[in-house]
Amino acid sequence: MNAGLVGQYVYAVVVIVCLLAALSWVVAQLSRRRMLVSTGRRLVGIVESTQLTNQNWVSVVKVADRYYLLGSGQGGVSLVCEIPADAVAPWLGEQRRIADQQKQTVTSLLQRVRGR
Repeated sequence: MNAGLVGQYVYAVVVIVCLLAALSWVVAQLSRRRMLVSTGRRLVGIVESTQLTNQNWVSVVKVADRYYLLGSGQGGVSLVCEIPADAVAPWLGEQRRIADQQKQTVTSLLQRVRGR
C-alpha cells in the first residue's frame, strides 16, 4: 500500500473518532440541560442519577419541594434519606449556569459555522 493512502485512512479515522466524541459530548450536555429544565416544571423529577454498579443506581428525586436520595437495584427502590432543599438549590443553580454557558457556546459556534 501507498504511504500516502495509509495516512489518509488514519486521518479519516481520527476525524471520525473526534466527531463521534464531540457528538457524544453534545448529546450528554443536552440531556443534562433537559433534566435540569424539566426539574423546575414537574411535580416529580429526577435531579441527578449515578450508576454504582451494573444494576444499582443512586438518584436524587424531587417531589414537589422536597428532595430524596433513592437507591435502586434488583431488589427494588428504597429511600436512603431526605435531602434538605437548601443543600440542593446551590448545586442546581450552578448546574443551570453551566448549562446556559454551554448553550451559548454551542449557539455561537453554530452561528459561526452557518455564517461561512
